[in-house]
Amino acid sequence: MREAILALVLGTLLITVGVIAVVGFRSSREALLELNTQHYLLAIAEVRNQTSRILESILLVAGEFQAMLRQHLIPYENTQELGLIFAERLRQEDDVDEVCYTGMPVGDYVSANRTLPGEVILRHALPGVEERQTSAIISSTGKLTVFDDGPWKKTYDPRTRSWFQDILKGNGKLVWTVFQAFGRSFYCLGAGVAIIGEEGHPKGVFMVDTSAEKLQERLSHLLPNHDRLLFVFIHENWLLAQDSTISGISSDSLRESALQAVQKAQSEAQSVASEKAFQVTSMTFRGRPFEVACADINIEGGLQCRVGLVIPEEQFLKLAKANLRSTILFGICALFLTAGISTWVSNRLASPLTQLSAILERVAAFDIPGTPSPRSCVREMAVVSDALDRLKGALRSFGRYVPVDVVRELIHTNRDASRGGQEYFITILFSELEMIRSNENIPESLRLLQEYFTIAAKVIEVEGAIDKFFGGGGVMALFNEPRPLLCHADVACMAALQWRDEWKHALRDRITSNHHEIRFGINTGTALIGNIGTKDRFAYTAMGDTVNLAHRLLELAFSFDLCILVGKGTHSEVSIPFEWRFLGSHQISGRTNQISVWELLGTRESLSSDLLQARDQFEQGLAEKNRGNHMAAQVRFQRALELRPSDRLSLVYLKEAESLI
Repeated sequence: MREAILALVLGTLLITVGVIAVVGFRSSREALLELNTQHYLLAIAEVRNQTSRILESILLVAGEFQAMLRQHLIPYENTQELGLIFAERLRQEDDVDEVCYTGMPVGDYVSANRTLPGEVILRHALPGVEERQTSAIISSTGKLTVFDDGPWKKTYDPRTRSWFQDILKGNGKLVWTVFQAFGRSFYCLGAGVAIIGEEGHPKGVFMVDTSAEKLQERLSHLLPNHDRLLFVFIHENWLLAQDSTISGISSDSLRESALQAVQKAQSEAQSVASEKAFQVTSMTFRGRPFEVACADINIEGGLQCRVGLVIPEEQFLKLAKANLRSTILFGICALFLTAGISTWVSNRLASPLTQLSAILERVAAFDIPGTPSPRSCVREMAVVSDALDRLKGALRSFGRYVPVDVVRELIHTNRDASRGGQEYFITILFSELEMIRSNENIPESLRLLQEYFTIAAKVIEVEGAIDKFFGGGGVMALFNEPRPLLCHADVACMAALQWRDEWKHALRDRITSNHHEIRFGINTGTALIGNIGTKDRFAYTAMGDTVNLAHRLLELAFSFDLCILVGKGTHSEVSIPFEWRFLGSHQISGRTNQISVWELLGTRESLSSDLLQARDQFEQGLAEKNRGNHMAAQVRFQRALELRPSDRLSLVYLKEAESLI
């Protein structure tokens, strides 16, 4: 009887396992195909979003100026002033390369063209009048520098250009046009409109454009670790940009084959495919299976774009299918061999093991849960739970001494920390409180330091990492390592401004015997980052001239009684339009040559007009001082000091100028 029951149970178990295996295989295969589709839809959606972003930026700027020109809100007759307006707007839109306007009927032309970060080239032209062909660079500080523009010396008549004729034919409607840039080998995509007067005659032609190189660069950063082909078409017959990481295959041939596969799939399901924003299909090219995804973009003004993505099937499906088959086969064998003991073991171990597994996954990502680990009547499980609780406590403590991203990297790579380092291009931020140089009572100092360090952690650790706290009230922070950042100089400057503002807010209602001013030194460059010390004990930190210079800038901030000082490395890397004050070149310890120093004032909307005027007077005084014109420098520094009485550096330079007169 016992043998019959056992045989019945085992037979039922085997049948159940077989059914589960078949159903699981079919369900997994369908889920895999759906996951495959979603995988490529997400990828093509990103390509579409990057393309749409550039096109919509052009459309946004074109729409703004079209409305302002038609309503006479900007002086289109005065091309000098119009060029300055174009340049200011161009700095605010990274995806736009040029804004231009051509007055009618004489063809008076002005354009603002992006060059280096923060700089814009202004060009003016009047056909037939060569002396009216001028070019000038506007720096980020607003300085205008006329220069020799080479080919631009020749008389330039925009009315003879194809883009001008295309826009003029639109008769006041938005028109998209593709043309070759003046003096360059690449093509540009622009949107423009003709400004029509009350009598129906055109008063001028306005256009906003961007280069195909910008979109090409965007494509090169998408899916960089995959074998893929990305392309963007305009009106389905003009290739705007294309980037491929698939070796050994002609990109053009693969693209044409992919477009044919998409057209075939659309023709086979006309009513369904025509309603979808994305199309995903498969094809075979030279004996290799590929997945193809396409998406269409319709932009106001009649612009039609098609973006495409081609990826070899083995990038995603081949390994997944093999793993699915082997997993199912192994699962069936394992269940068959362990059927007699699986029920007993699962009842005693399944629940605690599942909970421990989930906790260990979180620990592996350095997301340490505060709840205790599950308990079990099995001694080994109890030992593991207790050891896991001890490990969580140790990791939480470890994370308070070392940047969390460094700990996560050690756990992720399954290696021990070791001495050594590697060079990285980073931004270093040093900060310190002026209170440390005062004689304030110890309990009050400790309370202030705790609040100061709390604000530091809140601001810095959003995207950066605090390397260390100094007992006297100093902080050293790193940006772009261990957590990579695209614009780490921008992030560091924004963090310093937020830190300064939150500290002022925290002290607003506090009564203390000192001002407790906060000082910053920021520098960007190459530094050696890693672990230093003995073989048994070491610390994670950054070293090198870049770090030393950042600390020297902090010392200069104390000397000058200023808040945020940055070096040339940071100033040249920043892309956000901050407001700066150039403090000139200064000698620091440890360097034979002087260094250029800037004071970060903040964003324009947060600054008063007096502070900006004081900045301008100071920089003009500094320029006069460097030219040896001490009397003019004295006037400028005196004016700067009147606008900003607390500026110690203006006072020092004023006294120096007075002594030399």
